[in-house]
Amino acid sequence: MAKIPNGAKFIIDLPGDPTLTLREPTIEEMNHYHGRRLEVPANATKEQAALVYQVAQIELFDLLLTEVTGLEDDKDQPIGVDRKHLIPAVWKTQAIFQRFDSSPVMLKN
Repeated sequence: MAKIPNGAKFIIDLPGDPTLTLREPTIEEMNHYHGRRLEVPANATKEQAALVYQVAQIELFDLLLTEVTGLEDDKDQPIGVDRKHLIPAVWKTQAIFQRFDSSPVMLKN
């Protein structure tokens, strides 16, 4: 049976030079993420449900981020893992969606 190698990671390329490196999550972290994104109150609106989902994605991104290179703030100070709160939320949610939430759908006749 194939094993996931320890230290597996994936790199997110952004326009220009910056890259964000995320490690692969553990099974426990993925289980927590999948549970967290479904914690939507029964009477929630679509917008509230989407926000819960996005918060779960951001939390997972922040947990898995291991390296930031080539990214600076508006004062030309480097943004590293210690300043991940400055990384735009839309980048975080898009990265998690593309890596963990999107999958090809196969249709059979």
